[in-house]
Amino acid sequence: MRVSLVIAALSSFMLAAGASAAPTAPLPPDGAAANLAVPRVGADGQFETPNRSHSALETLWHLRAALNVAALNCTGEAAEHIVADYNALLVERRLALAAANTAVEAGMKARHGESWQEQHDADMTRVYNFFSQPPAQRDFCIIAEQVAYEARTVPEAALADFAAARMAVLEAPFLAFYARYHAYRVALNRWQAGQPGQTAAR
Repeated sequence: MRVSLVIAALSSFMLAAGASAAPTAPLPPDGAAANLAVPRVGADGQFETPNRSHSALETLWHLRAALNVAALNCTGEAAEHIVADYNALLVERRLALAAANTAVEAGMKARHGESWQEQHDADMTRVYNFFSQPPAQRDFCIIAEQVAYEARTVPEAALADFAAARMAVLEAPFLAFYARYHAYRVALNRWQAGQPGQTAAR
């Protein structure tokens, strides 16, 4: 009788241990929400962001927006450097930035006619929101500090080309986050289908 009770107790313990070891649902990376909307992947296999398919001057205006976000959102010693370099950039490269703004507005007017201002405001809101995404802020601020410093050393005539080359660098933390989030969704779908493959939150 005692043997039977011992075997029964061991069986119950093993079942409980097995249940506790069952794979859990994957977690979103970087503390992101489980239902976060991320850009879709284009035909070229790249995430579609509000900074793609623009001229060098238009990209310069987006770079200014990115550094503006960094100056407002980043913290610590890096923030002090970004704010100083960003404010200096606005003064020292004002002609190039004015040309960039003119190019952006001209493109909007050509594409949207009388509704250009409304569309322009909506597009720039998307740009600011893109660079403000919390899951990528830590890495973005590190990169923004370097880009803000470099931007001040570039001759004004070369600033648009500099922006076109550096936009990919500024976007990198966000694209890396999107890739992690995509992997999370794949793992979640597999888990829901009974094919465990947990993605650890970063």
